[in-house]
Formats: sequence, structure tokens, C-alpha cells
Amino acid sequence: MPKATMKRIMVAAVLAGSMSALPLAAMAANDAKPAAPAKEMKAEAGKHVVKKHHRKMHRSATVKKAQEALNRHGAKLKADGFMGHRTERAIMSFQKAHKLKVTGRLDSETEKALMK
Repeated sequence: MPKATMKRIMVAAVLAGSMSALPLAAMAANDAKPAAPAKEMKAEAGKHVVKKHHRKMHRSATVKKAQEALNRHGAKLKADGFMGHRTERAIMSFQKAHKLKVTGRLDSETEKALMK
């Protein structure tokens, strides 16, 4: 790959707000494709696996179902599938009331308890 092309890639990456243009330049030089994003975040030892779309500020059908279930348990959420601050607080309240680990995240244990 010509140096001019690599330089353009690096400049474009810096202008786009990339932390570093080096990985892009290396990928361009090797004609490599970036790895696909992981569907789940790896949990630390002894912790629940939390799916990426269950984290704060994400929207999904699963979150919408959880919001509907939280509403059946007394929360007053807009069931829009958006994992925002109000949903996080409702999950924390539910977790505390059901003696689950209070994380504010929609982990597998919380999902099971909500769907009962």
C-alpha cells in the first residue's frame, strides 16, 4: 500500500475522533477486517454475564419486556425498550426487594425473577 494512502487513512481517523490511527493503518496495510463486536461482555470471575444491549443507554426488545414486567411489579416506566436511568433505578429497586445482587443491570438472575 502506498504511503500516501496510509497517511490519508491516518489523517481521516484522527479527524473522525479515533483514539489512535495506528490500528486503522495496520488494518489497511494488511487488508485486514476489524473483528466483529462481541455479543456479550465477559464477566469477571463469579459475576453474571450481562448482554451488551442490557447495559445503560441501549434499546432492545428484551429491555422493553423487562420494563413491562417491572410495571406489573409497581414501577411506572415508559415501556420503550430504552435502558436509561429510570429503568436502572427500577431494576435496582426490584433487585433489592427480591434479595438479588443490586447492580441496576438486567442480568440473568434478575430476568428470571422478573418473568415469574
